[in-house]
Amino acid sequence: MLPRLHGATRRRYGLIGLGAGVLLAGLLAGGARAQTTLGVSPVRVEQAATPGATVEGEVLVSNLSPRSLELRVSVRDIGATSERGEVTLQEEPTPYSLRGWLTAEPAHFFLEAGGRAPVRYRLAVPPAASPGGRYGALVFTPVVEPQPGRVTLVGEVAVLFLLRVRPLPGQPEPEERVRVVALEAPPVVWAWPVSLVARVANDGAFHVRPRAAIRVTDWTGQEVARLALPEENIFPGGIRRLETAWDGGPLLVGLVSAVAEVRYGEDRLAVSAPQQIWVLPWWLFVVGAALLGLGLGVRWLLRAYARRLAAELRQREAAPER
Repeated sequence: MLPRLHGATRRRYGLIGLGAGVLLAGLLAGGARAQTTLGVSPVRVEQAATPGATVEGEVLVSNLSPRSLELRVSVRDIGATSERGEVTLQEEPTPYSLRGWLTAEPAHFFLEAGGRAPVRYRLAVPPAASPGGRYGALVFTPVVEPQPGRVTLVGEVAVLFLLRVRPLPGQPEPEERVRVVALEAPPVVWAWPVSLVARVANDGAFHVRPRAAIRVTDWTGQEVARLALPEENIFPGGIRRLETAWDGGPLLVGLVSAVAEVRYGEDRLAVSAPQQIWVLPWWLFVVGAALLGLGLGVRWLLRAYARRLAAELRQREAAPER
């Protein structure tokens, strides 16, 4: 018989992280829609362990739907991630797989409507495991029996696991390697704000969460802005876009230089190539047009005055002497 987790668990854990990791899936039947809503907390678990060690903990599963749910728990690998951070879960193992290391208890259970329940996880690192990062997910899937004449949409919710396997005493620590692939910035700025993007690559064996900023200097080398970039996880072999908005203010004019600085590990630094940006705000063209118009007006007045003087001079020369 499957375990049935219900109200006692709900009262024990209260509202821990209820807003995190909420998933909605509609069950469509003849125009009517029922909703299956699951929540998990936390949505991400980060752990560190050495070979041969075991790490245990629990995640909280919430059933926010109006009916009881039968849930299955499975382990999947984290596949390719996009540069914007979207994670792909896949059945096929990856070089950084947690398959065989990560288990959950219970792995198949009922959860009453409105109930919340803990699911224990266990991370058992093999004694022969190599130092480096390992990644996977616990996926919670509602079990829905298909019904003839109805289209059923089944949704899932996942908890991501990021494991850092540390070396044993005497073993070398894998080196963290981060580089800035490119700094993307507009060559000319006409109006504020503008978007600046640093594309950062992780060439090491661990996931990293670098501290990055974009430093902007003027033509004299004076710093005019330091823009903090968001701190995001970058998986081994991945590239992440770190983006920020820059408003240089109305008085900044001319050529500036932008450089991305990424700090990681024990205060290691990766720097991008400088990116030259011309700042030409709209008011500069208004002032230029006004000065040009003023100059043309003054020129026209001077030429008109010169023509008038020349005409008077010719009249005097043509007049008969008395």
